[in-house]
Amino acid sequence: MTNYAEGHRRRAAFDADEIEYIEKQVLAQVPPAKISLGLHLRTPEKPRPAIKQLYNIGSKIRSEMRAGRNPAQHMLASATEAGYVQYREINSETAQLTHIFMAHPEAIRMYRSYKFVVGIDSTYNTNTYKFPLVEMIEMTPTNQNFIIAYAIMDRERKEDYVWMLEKLRTLLPNGESPNVIHVNRAVEKRVNDTCKYMRRRNTSSSRPDPEVDMGKFFTSTCWYFVVYAATDDQLREALGAMNEKWPSMVEYIETTWLVHGEKFLRLHTNTSTYYGNTSTSRVEAAHSVLKE
Repeated sequence: MTNYAEGHRRRAAFDADEIEYIEKQVLAQVPPAKISLGLHLRTPEKPRPAIKQLYNIGSKIRSEMRAGRNPAQHMLASATEAGYVQYREINSETAQLTHIFMAHPEAIRMYRSYKFVVGIDSTYNTNTYKFPLVEMIEMTPTNQNFIIAYAIMDRERKEDYVWMLEKLRTLLPNGESPNVIHVNRAVEKRVNDTCKYMRRRNTSSSRPDPEVDMGKFFTSTCWYFVVYAATDDQLREALGAMNEKWPSMVEYIETTWLVHGEKFLRLHTNTSTYYGNTSTSRVEAAHSVLKE
């Protein structure tokens, strides 16, 4: 074994079996560090390959797959080959693609069978262009998640969400709609249930009284009884109790959040079948899988 002054031995080349193994792992989106470990376990007598070597091989494989297309063109071409239902919007002035909506036929079939509770959330950290990637999630009666569709939009304005929801609606026959849509922002003229964690974050960031401990406010029984009041009398009683303990917050809560109470107060949401889903955490879990 040759000793170097520093660092480790490098593997000069890979044989045909190793290249085939690497290609399969790259196509399966396995990280280079895990590919390196897998190669080492297969042939422990050989030097462990450097991560940079595997990055370079993966980059070459992906470049060959794209056949001269850029990543966005390759994504659209791959979606077309796989039979995805697609909607696109192009800016007439700049000729730039601004909106993409994609849904797999199998996902559409499942969505038509289980159109109960749709969760919608976006993430910015999964693409080079920093466009919002929106995922739409549905659940089965066995409490399993499945992705209905993806949307990539250049912005997250009201009209962008309306465009996306209209495309989502086309996936259901006869003008049908899901029972509940969970979003992290309010979209007018749509049946939705505002995410409880976003309510908490937005209220905390814009509280009128900086002396109020928002952690105690939201974990107090006063707020709990407001959100989970089952009748109008219980709601009035809960607001009265809140006014005694948190008087500086009541006016803000009434004018900012309770005007949208039909979207998150249990008094109103119990009229819809939502299977206990009160946040977009299911969609955030799908984000984490995508980022892996």
